[in-house]
Amino acid sequence: MQPPTLTVRTISSIEHLDFIRTQPSASFLQTPAWAQVKPEWRAESLGWFEAGRLVGAGLVLYRQLPRLRRYLAYLPEGPVLDWESDQLGDHLGAWLIPLTAHLKKRGAFGVRMGPPVVTRRWSAAVIKDGIADPDVLRLDQLPPTSRSTAGARVVSQLRELGWRPPATEGGFAAGQPQHVFQIPLRHPNGTARTESEVLAGMNQLWRRNIKKADKVGVIVSSGTIGDEHAINEEGLAAFHDLYVETAERDVRASNAIQWSMILDAMAAGADVYDLRGITDTLAADDPHVGLIQFKVGTGGEVVEYVGEWDLPLNRLLYTAFDLYLKRRR
Repeated sequence: MQPPTLTVRTISSIEHLDFIRTQPSASFLQTPAWAQVKPEWRAESLGWFEAGRLVGAGLVLYRQLPRLRRYLAYLPEGPVLDWESDQLGDHLGAWLIPLTAHLKKRGAFGVRMGPPVVTRRWSAAVIKDGIADPDVLRLDQLPPTSRSTAGARVVSQLRELGWRPPATEGGFAAGQPQHVFQIPLRHPNGTARTESEVLAGMNQLWRRNIKKADKVGVIVSSGTIGDEHAINEEGLAAFHDLYVETAERDVRASNAIQWSMILDAMAAGADVYDLRGITDTLAADDPHVGLIQFKVGTGGEVVEYVGEWDLPLNRLLYTAFDLYLKRRR
């Protein structure tokens, strides 16, 4: 298969959003709206074009170096491409080289992106057994339930193209999580799971807490905290009062809220419900293990993505920026 001939250029927010709407999935971090909540970053919507047709899109956030007009170009959980296709998997450079050329012209000294490509999965049962085993300290010590050939292929090509994963020091990284916990809302054949099937997949504690919340009258409702530019103080005060009363009465509101959102996701036709990030630690004395245990109780699975990768375009400035970030931690 011949590599595609692609060009990358700026597109409008409308073009960007219209393209995302044609895709089966995309991270909210790759929508034009995300730029509105990141005022300290300069934003740009980019499009990949093949023979004049828009075939990919990405939100780029530019973070300026102190006192210099040079930037780190960041594509969180993106860009939005057909990462599973053979064309992209076999010729990743054809997509990334025009991207980095464009970003370099914009003053980028380095690029960071987090391709939304899965590498491995672990079932709740495997994770539960790992937590119970004192010899198991990290996810890597457990055999995955499944592996992704597409993920392995992307990782291999990124290394060949000079990209590298940023160094982390355990716990949650500075960027987006590489490991998340998701509840599948569809069977492998594509049919939707029923409410009773999802509930049955949860452990006894989750089911009991959901029923307890309903029995004692916990009501989950949607509301607003003000317009898009300000927080409504009256709404925030009401939320705080409810929060305090919930803590005093112990009515398991967290389970009830999660269950309500799971039902909303099912009603919307979502494929998965994402409880977002976890660390890769399973050690009993790690402060993050309680979060993993809470999420494991839903009966879902740990999903590992390829993670975030960096490409230095100016090694001196990239090294200086890396040292600057380490000193801030």
